[in-house]
Amino acid sequence: MQLKDYFAILELPSSATLPEIRKAYRRLAQLYHPDKNPSDPASNIRFAEIKEAYEVLTSPRKREHYLQQRWFRQSTGKKNYQGAFSPASLLQQALELERYVSRLDAHRMDRKGLFDYLDRLLDPSTLEKLNSIRDESLNRQFVHSVLRSAQPLSKAELGQLAERVLRLEPLAFSKAELEEVMRRKQAVERWERSRIWVVLMAVLAICLLILLATS
Repeated sequence: MQLKDYFAILELPSSATLPEIRKAYRRLAQLYHPDKNPSDPASNIRFAEIKEAYEVLTSPRKREHYLQQRWFRQSTGKKNYQGAFSPASLLQQALELERYVSRLDAHRMDRKGLFDYLDRLLDPSTLEKLNSIRDESLNRQFVHSVLRSAQPLSKAELGQLAERVLRLEPLAFSKAELEEVMRRKQAVERWERSRIWVVLMAVLAICLLILLATS
């Protein structure tokens, strides 16, 4: 699980003092408060994260626990903090992953690592936030990018991710489209399994031709 970077959410360095945290909260709360953005779900989500960050960093007990978690992640080399949520940043993550995967050798890549990353991108809480914003165009771009990145995975893993995709509203990817993706994946896996026999038969045929030619 990723640990939220409350300092980044408040647009502060990790060395920020309590007065600086309060000042940042007041400034951001004025920008993203639901009363000022009644028809903008993204601003409402941003405000909720700002409020959560403020409550944690200004509570001695919560702040101490949070800082211990940060220290532990840093000491174990895990620094993938989760910053403030925005649909655009989520789409950017998906597109960057797609470009990265396209450059990898499909036979040598870490498939488990890829599945875990995509599983985090399609976390239920993230899907809930996207559903509250209901940006059909962005959701569709996001889903297309995720499914293209997932092509090296097995049919079973792709199916797990596809089930998550169907939770998006309005539906970013129809069931028929997903079924077509799964059929193509099944065909690829069937070819992968039969390819070794095709190669073996070709080698045997070549050997037979050589024997006939030299006899």
